[in-house]
Order: sequence, then structure tokens, then C-alpha cells
Amino acid sequence: MEYTNRDLQDENRFTLLRVLSLEDIVQFVFQQIRILNPLTVLFFIAILLSFSTIVLALVFEVLPGPWSWGKITLVGLLGFVCWPICLIPVHEVIHALVYKLTGAPKIKFGIKPAKCLFYVTADKYVIGKRHFILVALMPFLVISLLLIVLAHFIVTPLSWSFIVCLFVHTTMCIGDFALAGFFIQHKRQAIYTYDDVENSVTYFYKKRG
Repeated sequence: MEYTNRDLQDENRFTLLRVLSLEDIVQFVFQQIRILNPLTVLFFIAILLSFSTIVLALVFEVLPGPWSWGKITLVGLLGFVCWPICLIPVHEVIHALVYKLTGAPKIKFGIKPAKCLFYVTADKYVIGKRHFILVALMPFLVISLLLIVLAHFIVTPLSWSFIVCLFVHTTMCIGDFALAGFFIQHKRQAIYTYDDVENSVTYFYKKRG
């Protein structure tokens, strides 16, 4: 069933669970990511696997090759800095597209340079647990698959840059996993959320009963 933000404010049907301001989002993310649930565990596994792949590729493919340290460093910087920067708008557009597919009528992109924060909002659009998790994790899934394919088909040492980028992009997804994990943390409750763009806050409600 679809709800409006006014529906959620009905205290007979819903309970306000959390009010999250944009200024507090970074602190919230680092608090939530430490609470173990299937999604936060998946995040740490993805971090470990992607970092291990960097080390293995470096030791067994890149260093034994004929490339100079200058070239190896340049390729590493591509993966650590250049590709991740290029992927930021792609990441946010994927969020927006999935938001649209769930029915969001109006999407807004935002940035907080001081906090290195990039985000997408759908003003007053109410979204439930299943759709929110889909919106949150789709960029991680799509971009990870893309980078794995590129690393497989592009020749070494350039392929190593995509492996490095996979690790960096995974770390960049910490906010997505933390927010999705908040819903999983309340797995036995029907949780809904919406953004109030004018006041830069996000509301989380749980359904009574």
C-alpha cells in the first residue's frame, strides 16, 4: 500500500522513529555501520574481498610485469582518484533512476563539499523498506559488476586500476549500506521514510500494530 507523508504523521497509525538532519548524516552512518546485520556484514565482506584482490593482483600480476614504478603508480592513481571521481555522477544517477522506477515524482541532487557528501532526494515521497534497500544498493551492484567486467577484459596493468577503483567505490557506498542496514535492523517492523528537502531532514516512521 502506498502512503503519503501526511499519512505517516497520523499518530494512530504510525510512530515517528527517527528525524535525521543532513548535518548529522555522517555521524549517523558511522554509528549504523557498526551495528551488525546482514547488510553491514556484507559491506565489510565486500571491503575485505576487494582489498584482498588489490593485493593479489599487485603481487602476482602487476609487480612481476615489465612496467616501471612510474607507470604502476599512475595506474594506481587512476583507480584510486580518477575513476572514483568519474563514477560519482554515475552512482547518483543510478540512485535517481531506481527512485523514479519506484514512483518518485521529483528527484533532486545535492552535494555537501565540506563533508564529501553526494546525495539524491525525493521531496515528500514516501518509500518503504523493500524499495529503499533497492534504491540504496543498486549503484553498488551495478558499478561493482561493471568494474569486475572491465578488470577481466582490460589488459594489465590498466586492469589493476579498475580493481583499485572497485575497492574505493565500495568504501564510498558506506552510507548506502548504513541506511539500508537501518531498515534491516528493524526487520520485524514496517518502516517508511521520506525527505523534507526544504528543511534538509529525513523522517523515519514505523507502522503501528
